[in-house]
Amino acid sequence: MSTTLPGTSLFLAEFDSVQPELHLTLDDARAYCDDIAKAVANGQAWDWSRNEDGVYVQFWTHADDDRALHFTGGEVTELRVQPSETAPDFFRPGQSYKHGPWVFRCDTITTHPETGERRALGWFRTSENKWVTADSDQVAWDTGVWETTGKDGAS
Repeated sequence: MSTTLPGTSLFLAEFDSVQPELHLTLDDARAYCDDIAKAVANGQAWDWSRNEDGVYVQFWTHADDDRALHFTGGEVTELRVQPSETAPDFFRPGQSYKHGPWVFRCDTITTHPETGERRALGWFRTSENKWVTADSDQVAWDTGVWETTGKDGAS
């Protein structure tokens, strides 16, 4: 099974009166429309062009000079997969977190070489306003008491 990652493209192939299909490549999406055009062409030829909106449009061409005559009904639109805005499941490097008077600035994440347990490493500002090195684990994160405050932790 293939997983689509954020930032990748998918291609929506549509043709009048036919169920649209989603494809992983532009070539596959165009081939889908080409197969439908071939079935209804009655000897006509077709070609593709990209319009000002970035949509690939299929059109019938003139038999003598290949100029565009009219739309076949086929088009392919590129869709970009966007990252999810889901809540993080652990501290993130470069972020600071606050709980009451305390601040934890996460600088990096490391994992135990044998168990894979994650540890957030960084700096902890005490209630006396002094910074000390610190680490935090999944149990601390799972308490749900840490509020993201920003990128620097100086506040």
